[in-house]
Amino acid sequence: MNLYHTGLSEPFKEIETLGDPLTGISDRIDFGQIRPILSNLYENDTEKGGRPNYDPILMVKILLLQQWYNLSDPQIEREIRYRISLLNFLGYPEKLSDRNTIWYFRERLSKT
Repeated sequence: MNLYHTGLSEPFKEIETLGDPLTGISDRIDFGQIRPILSNLYENDTEKGGRPNYDPILMVKILLLQQWYNLSDPQIEREIRYRISLLNFLGYPEKLSDRNTIWYFRERLSKT
């Protein structure tokens, strides 16, 4: 976690006292158990390499947020960058996906 994300965790503590519905979800759901199920989504982990993939758990969490808050791809792209409670739920990732990546992940997930 870098300095930027560490700086966000303090203001989140105030938000949490006001009642954040996302608090505790990651404690109740073991998202790590999803990882083996999603292992077949990416095929570029060969010697040839390719662009690094986004963590599939991060992408699943983004899709969950999108569903729970009824957000389009452009809306979730914006919201995960600016809402501290969503960033906290996602674990303050170093890099966030854009709307196209979210769409491609959802398509890949539905076909796999």
